[in-house]
Amino acid sequence: MSARDLIDPEMRAALDAMLEAIPGGYNSIPDIVKRREVSEQLAAARRLPPSPGIAISERTVPGPVGAPDITLRIYRPEAVPGPRPGIYFIHGGDAQRAARRHRRVSGVPARP
Repeated sequence: MSARDLIDPEMRAALDAMLEAIPGGYNSIPDIVKRREVSEQLAAARRLPPSPGIAISERTVPGPVGAPDITLRIYRPEAVPGPRPGIYFIHGGDAQRAARRHRRVSGVPARP
């Protein structure tokens, strides 16, 4: 059994497509600038489904002293007025590609 056999079969197609586009994967590109360029090209080619009923906005808040400001992306249901509970999500990795525009919620609201 190989490590590939341990991957969820539904995820293998996406992994195979990435490995076809980038033989050896992202780690085969040693230059971080080139790695980010390749990531941008792949993201531009991928069409994300629309998120009906979800308003997406960005807000900038002050960063730590001496550090740059931090941009927050806010997803809010359009049909639900007033204050709502929220989820604070921090993606703590992926410095090799680092582009928040590649991340997006599905836009499918949770059902109680």
